[in-house]
Amino acid sequence: MSGKKFNPFDISEKQSPKGSGADNLLQIYVRPELNKPLNRLIGRCELFLERARAKDDIDTLLEIQKILSTAKYLHSIVNTSEQMRHAKVELELGHLSPGGNALDHASSQQDSSIGDCGSLLVVDRDPKLLRTLKFILEEQGHTVTAAKSGEEALAVLHTNEFDLVLTDITLAEMSGIQLLTFMKTDMLWREIPVIILSGVNEPNTAARCVQAGAEDYLAKPVDPVLLQARVTTCLEKKRLRQLEQGYLSQLQVEQEKSERLLLNILPAPIAERLKAGESTIADHFPAVTVLFADIAGFTKLAAQISPVELVKSLNEIFSAFDRLAEKHDLEKIKTIGDAYMIVGGLPTPRLDHAEAVADMALDMQNEIRIFNSSHGTKLSIRIGMHSGAVVAGVIGQKKFSYDLWGDTVNTANRMETYGQAGHIQVTDTTHQLLKDTFTFSKRSKLNVKGKGDMITYLLTGRRA
Repeated sequence: MSGKKFNPFDISEKQSPKGSGADNLLQIYVRPELNKPLNRLIGRCELFLERARAKDDIDTLLEIQKILSTAKYLHSIVNTSEQMRHAKVELELGHLSPGGNALDHASSQQDSSIGDCGSLLVVDRDPKLLRTLKFILEEQGHTVTAAKSGEEALAVLHTNEFDLVLTDITLAEMSGIQLLTFMKTDMLWREIPVIILSGVNEPNTAARCVQAGAEDYLAKPVDPVLLQARVTTCLEKKRLRQLEQGYLSQLQVEQEKSERLLLNILPAPIAERLKAGESTIADHFPAVTVLFADIAGFTKLAAQISPVELVKSLNEIFSAFDRLAEKHDLEKIKTIGDAYMIVGGLPTPRLDHAEAVADMALDMQNEIRIFNSSHGTKLSIRIGMHSGAVVAGVIGQKKFSYDLWGDTVNTANRMETYGQAGHIQVTDTTHQLLKDTFTFSKRSKLNVKGKGDMITYLLTGRRA
């Protein structure tokens, strides 16, 4: 014994314990000290990643992923075996030792769980280098398909799905940039990230590849650890993009659902104005026709059937009225109990507002006859109409409502209230607008509350 103390930080062969090399010293002294904090950091990052994913926090996801990728990169450096370093040397030299021993004897202890694994396509015209790249990536846990030319790569892309493509910039007939350009112009492949490998380490070459759509650029000779870090980052970016696209698609579906709900409550032009930022919407319309309808006999029917049957019957009738409103391009305002209110001439003014509402009223009578025939009931509908000016606007903050105000609304309501079951009662104002195209029967003067004596007419049909 020489008596010289053993220095664990001197990894020369002379200082190494018998039968162990520098890699054994790393295993005994260095790795435990570095692995402990690195593993703790990786674990915490993965925990924070899950929390960020749960909150749909894309920005935090990206920041934590940067830290995680760096931690895994350091972890891989510490744990790279001696055999793996031999494979790195051969990759840098661009050839394999006789018999391919480096491939056959590479350490099975290489951590293949580091990073997210994916399905990779590697393209290189050098078969030996292609084998080495395939080996390195498979050791890292990826599924690797090899191609020797751009043409072969395109054929493989047609038959398989890949998460990432790595291609040499110099191929036989089709160059790596041409392959990249072809992929980026195809709808099926444009989202697949591409890493360009090149023996020409010039900034202009890298810039040209990135401009063509490459996700990353690696100069040869390729360091396996750096290759792993770049591949892991590309796969994580792709996964995050897919996650983001999924969120955007989901957001679009929810937005379309909200749009439909809003359009069920408000007219389309009014909804657009609200979305544009208008807080108070109130408009004056000088010429519209308002219709009120009430189902006579429905209260008696309600006492004879169950609540479910009652709602089902009312929904069937009002759904038929809604279809008629869409057919005649009229605006449904609201329903109150078994009463139905509709208007023609707003929010988009139209000259034939009275005619459109009159056609709607006649069709509503017909729908009640159809309902009675199919359900064995004896319902009838009482309808009142009046034409004139109104104010229309949106009220409410949490539950929006588009409503009408003015004497025209009150008078139309009186026409329904003082009307007869099974008939359509209109004022003289509306009669004057419709007398040339519709038929009427004149009623005796009515003393209407708040209006006094009024001349009214019963709308009976449209002229031939």
